[in-house]
Amino acid sequence: MSTKEPVLIREALEKTIKEMGLRQGIEQCAAVSCWSEAVGQKIAEKSKAHKIIKGTLYVKAKNPIWSQQLSLMSEELKNKLNEKMGNKIVKQIRFRS
Repeated sequence: MSTKEPVLIREALEKTIKEMGLRQGIEQCAAVSCWSEAVGQKIAEKSKAHKIIKGTLYVKAKNPIWSQQLSLMSEELKNKLNEKMGNKIVKQIRFRS
């Protein structure tokens, strides 16, 4: 009979994620998911994070005016999102309407 020490599920998952190279993909999905929380209610009502590819977050704005306004705020929004994530996941943000 085996007398192996029990392993916490969290530790097993973290090890598996690291071994399979999934950390970046998980962090990118989390960045898209927390867009609304990071940018606040007013901006979240007018925009929605769509996807992230190679550090570029693509966001759909309600209309061209909001797209332009958010483009002017992109550095601030990027910093808020990365701060929320605790890591520099987002390198730039692209807006479209």
